[in-house]
Amino acid sequence: MLLSFFKKILPLVISLVAISGLKAQKTVQIKNNLPQHIFTFKEIEVLEDAQDKFTFDEIKSPAFDKRFKASINSTPQTKNLNKTYWFRIKIKHNESAEKPFLLEFFDQTIDHITAYLPQRDKSYKIENLGDANDFNKRLIHHKNFEIPIQNDGNETETYYFKISSSQIADIIIVLRSAEWFISYALDEYFYFGIFYGMILVFSFYNLIMFIAIRQKQY
Repeated sequence: MLLSFFKKILPLVISLVAISGLKAQKTVQIKNNLPQHIFTFKEIEVLEDAQDKFTFDEIKSPAFDKRFKASINSTPQTKNLNKTYWFRIKIKHNESAEKPFLLEFFDQTIDHITAYLPQRDKSYKIENLGDANDFNKRLIHHKNFEIPIQNDGNETETYYFKISSSQIADIIIVLRSAEWFISYALDEYFYFGIFYGMILVFSFYNLIMFIAIRQKQY
């Protein structure tokens, strides 16, 4: 009879385990051969805090764990303007990785980002970023927002971000090796230099032509 009971309950247990696995947040692992990774769908979870009333201690508590929902879009957005959103991602550290890594926010128009970064002693370091802050106070002087991460140990850590913006913001968070970031940033600014250089040359040419022939089309 006991065997019959276990046979009946086994499919239910398997189903519950499968459902639990489907709902679990997906973890991204740091690897030496991983130049970059964009967090999408189940890799990034969101909780709207419209009244901006939740503290970080509440947000990271087990009681709030089920309030976070996986993003249904590849790129989550803060559609309610000037409202607070909490985002979280999970990263499995890899102390054997030979390269330093960082997190980058692609949307440079986000007004306020408060990053809560896990430390080895289980505390969290707070970093404030965003377009509303002074550029010179950024951790890395770049048009996007970058946060170096402390890749110590081999634990899975949860990173939290409190975000609000006066316009719709795309929450594109990318895990990048510092080597990849430097390479892409140099290429990016090189092409920006060519683009703005061409604009300057054409503007100067039109100014000279206007001075020379005094025609309005210049």
